[in-house]
Amino acid sequence: MLSAITEKITSLIVAAGSLFLSSVTGTNAVFTDVEIIRYDNKIVCSATLSNCFNEELDKIFLSGEIIRINFVIQTFEKGNKEPIYEKTFHHHIKYDLVDEYFEIYLSETDDNIISEDITESKTKLAKIEEFEVIKTDLLGLGKKYYIKLTAEMESIYLDALHKNIDLMIYWNNKNATLKTKLFEKSILKL
Repeated sequence: MLSAITEKITSLIVAAGSLFLSSVTGTNAVFTDVEIIRYDNKIVCSATLSNCFNEELDKIFLSGEIIRINFVIQTFEKGNKEPIYEKTFHHHIKYDLVDEYFEIYLSETDDNIISEDITESKTKLAKIEEFEVIKTDLLGLGKKYYIKLTAEMESIYLDALHKNIDLMIYWNNKNATLKTKLFEKSILKL
């Protein structure tokens, strides 16, 4: 128990230090391994959020605070500025300081995953698997579409410091964003 409290204090000090450093080492989070597939009457998307975690964030993960990543998946018809369909969901991670495990929650599937390994936990946190993007009956034949993926981390409030920490500084204050190549309803894999 004492080691858990010490670890939390250490993580909070690291997090607090990040507030005052003029040069936080940020990453450029990107989506990789993007796959858009047609299953029966729906389009699903799989992707991985890559280059999104560093050692400083690992220490914040160990603080016991809930760290949340919000995702937005939008479907656009070519030439339109407004999406024809949009879905939002989130993933979060929380470290249990007493029992020393990570809990990862995936809102799109309502799954709670338990892991003692930080690397495995970050992999689960960053992966989107076969998320239903849109029903195919909403897509017209002969029309072209693309999907836009966006991810951002929420700020956290540290009670011990009475401060908000904008976790986006660890992503150089930029959302991870990707637009897929154009596709047509008729040429998606079955």
